[in-house]
Amino acid sequence: MTRRPALRRALAALLVAASAIALAACARIPTSGPVVQGDAVVNQDTRGINLIPDGPAAGASASDVVLGFLHAGTGTQNNYEIAREFLAPGFANQWDPYARVLITEKDPRVVSQDLTHVTVEVDAVAEVDPNGQYTPYATAKTYQLDFDTVDIDGQIRISSAQSGITLLEQNFQTVFTAATLSFFDAQFRHLVPDVRWFPKHQSVHTRIVQALLQGPAQWLKDGSVVSALPIATTLMNPVTVDGAGAAQVNFSPAFSAASPERFTFMYLQLVQSLRSVPGVDSVTVLINGAKQDVQLPPEDKINPSPQVNSTPVVYRNGELGFLSTNQVTPIDGCQQVSAALPPLAPIRGAIAPNCSSAAFLAADGVSIMDPTMGRAYLVDGRQGLAAPAIDVWGYTWSTGATGPAHIANAVEREHFDLELPSSIPGDSIVALQIARDGARAAALLQDPSGSVRLAVMAISRDPTSGSPQELGSPQIVDIGKGRAVDLTWVDQTSVAMLVDNGGAAVNVLVHEIGGTTENYGSVPAAVDITGSNTLAGLRVVDTQGWVYVPRGTNWQTSGAVVGFLVDQA
Repeated sequence: MTRRPALRRALAALLVAASAIALAACARIPTSGPVVQGDAVVNQDTRGINLIPDGPAAGASASDVVLGFLHAGTGTQNNYEIAREFLAPGFANQWDPYARVLITEKDPRVVSQDLTHVTVEVDAVAEVDPNGQYTPYATAKTYQLDFDTVDIDGQIRISSAQSGITLLEQNFQTVFTAATLSFFDAQFRHLVPDVRWFPKHQSVHTRIVQALLQGPAQWLKDGSVVSALPIATTLMNPVTVDGAGAAQVNFSPAFSAASPERFTFMYLQLVQSLRSVPGVDSVTVLINGAKQDVQLPPEDKINPSPQVNSTPVVYRNGELGFLSTNQVTPIDGCQQVSAALPPLAPIRGAIAPNCSSAAFLAADGVSIMDPTMGRAYLVDGRQGLAAPAIDVWGYTWSTGATGPAHIANAVEREHFDLELPSSIPGDSIVALQIARDGARAAALLQDPSGSVRLAVMAISRDPTSGSPQELGSPQIVDIGKGRAVDLTWVDQTSVAMLVDNGGAAVNVLVHEIGGTTENYGSVPAAVDITGSNTLAGLRVVDTQGWVYVPRGTNWQTSGAVVGFLVDQA
């Protein structure tokens, strides 16, 4: 399944597969009986590709009507107008297409039928809930769907069915789009993304705002992720977007309960979320129909998209610095740290800008570095430690195979353990990395059975110091059989993993948090991966120290040899 639009565009820029071929594959509608393929057309209102399925054929049997109805889930136009043609008049307005989306790899199959009832089975690989949250399944789940039918003037129609739609994966890619809702960390210093999936029709902007008003996904609420929008706020009418990309959002009077400063954060949250799908260039806020003069917060108040230096940082032969071609250039502010590293003999590491925080893994454990004195302080002496990570607050995270996570802060001289959620027992932690908003942690896990899993958790922090307090319930994604090798954040919404499936090379897998996982090629004997801000910024190192970069459909060596890649916080 393809990824959300921003990441898909990045993949398209790097991979040479022709988009026209991919689009043709997405446009297929499976058929059964008298139901035939409709045409793909460009809908200017939705700025996307929509599939137009056929309505019920005259004299169609009950099973053909049911299968035609399921196939008509591709037609999102006019509130699923074509799908409702398969329904009896008394039921057409009761059916809710937004209740659930079951995503399948195969066509639905009829398992039983009689004069008034049809039962269909579908093997779902994922589902989308009413708020647009995407959940992949580790293995396909078989759902039994029951339909009551009735004869109306000689034509079979459906009089009862479960709400929701069923879509083949390739059709889901075509008619749904991923929107990135924006929420905040508890300190309102960073935006925290929450990826949701909605149909590509005119109501997508309304669905985005409605989901915003519902707040972040529960797993993010388990941490310190919050919304600036007042809880009691509702939409007075659907969001409108004119041909120039100007959106108007009309809120209930409860929207005005916030302070003037909070207004700016509410507006930023709204603008960022609506702009995450094509078609919106500007946003106007109204309260009960009255236009509001709302500004974005000052740039020094919040960082909506944390970035690191796009040039990779490496350690080689006692030198710490930026890697350009095959040259290592010292980093301003890191001279003392660099000078202290050779005696430590590090094998992995992480730094904050200008080495304001730095941590390195060596044979005796993880040490944090004093950037002014050039001294290393051992803070975690456990064996079998993963590479350390540094968060936006300057805290160093290190963890062994079974946890807990050890937290250290070079400035405050804090040292404490943070227990991992009990819902991931029995897994060996191969890598743990912190998102650049500081609100989420991602862990690559090795299951005792030989399976690889990804766990993403929200981080609860002290509202004043930012000190980590607790990890929330993990979102678990089953990656499949193999050997977990390494993990890095690609950008704010995706992580990249190295997974060895026993072949000649190690696979690079990219997972969108709240979306899908894609294979991004492979690198022979890969052991280390780091990201910067985009897919093009990924770098991989093999056992010999060769640095690989993405080129076209492959990974190619850059010609540089290093000791290891250094993660940037």
